Amino acid sequence: MAMHVGNCITQCHLWIIEMHTPARYDECGNSGRASMRFKKLDLNLLVALDHMIELRSVSAAAEKMFMSQSAMSNALMRLRTYFDDPLLVQVGKKMELTPRAEAMRAPVRDILFRIEATISSQPEFDPTVSTREFSILLSDYMMRVLMPIVFRTLNAQGAKVRLNFGRRHTRRRSCLNMAK
Repeated sequence: MAMHVGNCITQCHLWIIEMHTPARYDECGNSGRASMRFKKLDLNLLVALDHMIELRSVSAAAEKMFMSQSAMSNALMRLRTYFDDPLLVQVGKKMELTPRAEAMRAPVRDILFRIEATISSQPEFDPTVSTREFSILLSDYMMRVLMPIVFRTLNAQGAKVRLNFGRRHTRRRSCLNMAK
């Protein structure tokens, strides 16, 4: 997944819940996966709406989301039905936003950024509650010099992590042993 902000919504591929692989869409805009709904709105449609609002083009939004144009048109139809508003209307050769779509522009983008941030955030590591076990390879010298400081720090913080140590043999020592 791209970490770059301009691309993060594109990377959702109209599938907010599962972000590992892009969905395959049929001509009705359905991915064959269970959809997440909020007050009967398929939340996956918000990604499509964001792209259509941004690009003011059903075809360009479909291309950006790796969907067929007819699947994106179906998504627009479902959004129009849900919001009881045309959202995008053809004016000459271009699409214009309705006042409702214009009012939804920033809130929809904000919602999608918040979802992205929530999904991709990693919990902070807290050694006082973690029971993880760490395996550490280090030289005898580092064991004598560095580890007393590490042990004091861990004890002072009340850490519950476990450390396993292995000896790291330097290449020079290995070469010397082989020469004998």
